[in-house]
Amino acid sequence: DARKGGERSREQWEYKATTNADATDDIIRPWLYGFAQDLSPDDAQDLLQGAGQLPPNPHLADDSWSLLPEKLHKILATDKTVANDNKMVQFDAWVRHKYMQRP
Repeated sequence: DARKGGERSREQWEYKATTNADATDDIIRPWLYGFAQDLSPDDAQDLLQGAGQLPPNPHLADDSWSLLPEKLHKILATDKTVANDNKMVQFDAWVRHKYMQRP
C-alpha cells in the first residue's frame, strides 16, 4: 500500500492539509484541465467528488496508513530533529505537537 510509512502517511497528509491551508499547488492544474475537457462537466464532478478528503471520522477509519511505528517512535523519542531539511524538522515538530495533545 503506497499510503504506508514515510511521506505517505496520514500524519503527512494532515500536516500538509493544515499547515499550508492558504497555499495552492498548481502542478495539478494542467492535468485537471485536460481531465475536465475529456469528460462532461457532470462526469468530471462525479468522479472528483470527495477528492482530497479523509473519511468523515478519520479517528475511527482504517489506521493502516499512519506513520510506521518505528518512525513515530523515533520522532517522539526526542524534542528536536537534527536535519538539513527544514521540511523534515517542521513535520517532526508538528507530529510531536499532535501526539503530545492526546489524552
